[in-house]
Amino acid sequence: MPRKKNPWRWSRQRELAAKLIADDQLPDLEIAKRVGVSFVTLYAWKDKPEFAGRIKELVEIHRKAFRDSSFASAAHCAAEIERDYKLLKEVQTERARVYGAEQFKNAIPGGHTGKVAITRYRLVTDPLTGKKQNVPIVAIDTQTEMLKLAMLKQAQQHLGQWEEQQNEGINQALDFLKILDQQMKNGPAKAEEPEGEKKA
Repeated sequence: MPRKKNPWRWSRQRELAAKLIADDQLPDLEIAKRVGVSFVTLYAWKDKPEFAGRIKELVEIHRKAFRDSSFASAAHCAAEIERDYKLLKEVQTERARVYGAEQFKNAIPGGHTGKVAITRYRLVTDPLTGKKQNVPIVAIDTQTEMLKLAMLKQAQQHLGQWEEQQNEGINQALDFLKILDQQMKNGPAKAEEPEGEKKA
């Protein structure tokens, strides 16, 4: 007469063993020691459909928790980047309001766009009146533009929406702004003297 199989029954030992196996941090021999059973017993448990099913269930729980945590972290980072991006746009909007005002309209070329910034002032003398006045020297605010583009790229990367080929325009714009920014820092190129007028 065939031997009747004992029905599977869960215990704290078996639940702990399933959890440790699902965690995948310890070798089976160490798990068996921690649970208080022999390696042979643990091996026999792993052969049971109920035990194997519980391990699979716990592994899936771990995976889901990791995915949710990763997405939440990425979404949080993207939200922070979006907030900073909006603040930069507010700066440009306010700058456009001030620089584009009637009293600055002629003194600050492109001021109404919010994309230029006063880098320094130059003291000049009005040839008609002889009065001296500070004239603003403006330049494209490459730093802010680069920050905005970099933020857009970083936010899309966090959310898994960045595709190099589809966003090639952003990469090219970033490269162009970096070059322009460096040229502005270097100042205007020096004009070469004509061949006949070069100093020895």
